[in-house]
Amino acid sequence: MLALSNEDSEKVAKYVQDMGVTVRAAAGFSTGGEWGVTGYPSAALIDPEGTVVWTGHPSSLSDSTVKAALKGAKAGSGGYLSYRVQRELVPALERAAQAAFEGDLGKAYAMAQKLAQDEKADAAAREDAQVFAGELLGFGELLRAQAESLIQRGSVVRGLEVLEAVQKEFKGTELGAALQTRLDEIAKDDHLQQELAAEEAWIKALEAVEKRGLKKSAAKFEAIVKKYPDTKAAERAAAKLRGL
Repeated sequence: MLALSNEDSEKVAKYVQDMGVTVRAAAGFSTGGEWGVTGYPSAALIDPEGTVVWTGHPSSLSDSTVKAALKGAKAGSGGYLSYRVQRELVPALERAAQAAFEGDLGKAYAMAQKLAQDEKADAAAREDAQVFAGELLGFGELLRAQAESLIQRGSVVRGLEVLEAVQKEFKGTELGAALQTRLDEIAKDDHLQQELAAEEAWIKALEAVEKRGLKKSAAKFEAIVKKYPDTKAAERAAAKLRGL
């Protein structure tokens, strides 16, 4: 899911931060007409083949329409760790590709490296394996960058989860070592630890809202503002309180 706005990046960034938006968001969207956008808010549904199959107000998008558009689509069982190969691999890498699709990046990388270093394998297979191993490392770097972006936006809990998961998959590699160093830095960073504690309190406050409603949960947001000043969670909590 991607949220697009025709407003400037500074305004969008503030809204994302204040409201704790977790979906990907982008600013400066100026091609709405090409997507059939005639008013705001507006949504577009894209099928697995990249075809726009529906546009309209988000509230009018039904579950049946989404199910129909996604019929036959296969999603990786590994969640955000799932890597789908975008090209044809040599047969010897089929199991590695399946492991990557299932989110087992460490296993896929080890299998690719083993084939790449197998002197008995033909040159084409070894070369393909080396390229595939590089692609997996590149995907790991992409996840790392996304995790850092989450942390910078105040989503420290989610960002740490991604960093730890990727580090575990690529343990024993330069990427894994770099990620472990970064995790150690975060553990010693007083500011980020404060942001982490504040966000954990924020998550609990949101859970309280789901059970009791915003007004009855106001005290939890007030506590965040008081206990964790100068954190992004405190800014979000203050924004919630202003909405009462």
